[in-house]
Amino acid sequence: MEDLPEALVQNILSRLDVPSLCAAASSCRRLHECTSQLIPHLKKFDLKEFPPSFDDLKGFLQHTSKLQSLKLDCLYLDGQDLSLLLKPSLEEIHFQNVDAGFPMLILFHGFPRLILSPLLPPPEFFFVDST
Repeated sequence: MEDLPEALVQNILSRLDVPSLCAAASSCRRLHECTSQLIPHLKKFDLKEFPPSFDDLKGFLQHTSKLQSLKLDCLYLDGQDLSLLLKPSLEEIHFQNVDAGFPMLILFHGFPRLILSPLLPPPEFFFVDST
């Protein structure tokens, strides 16, 4: 890994999703440094399947000046101050598992593209045992 040209490593990392980037960054110092250089240039962040802690999310967003699309699972954001999501470059936010009482939605009134996916009942709710 150490012998690969940085441009090649950056190219490979730019094709990874966020969970894979985090895994790569934690595997060795070189990939951590390369990932840190890549984060400011990311335009899309899909964190629905990989919910970060609020502090990690804050850290990510402080370094993303070109972010245009952000996808988050609201189950992990209850009661947090989401004003940090209001970045000038951000054009789309997709909140998954939104509860009707999600307190911070008012912040996003008039947002260019706001997608809300409701909190779904547990899967067993959909199945009826016919026996």
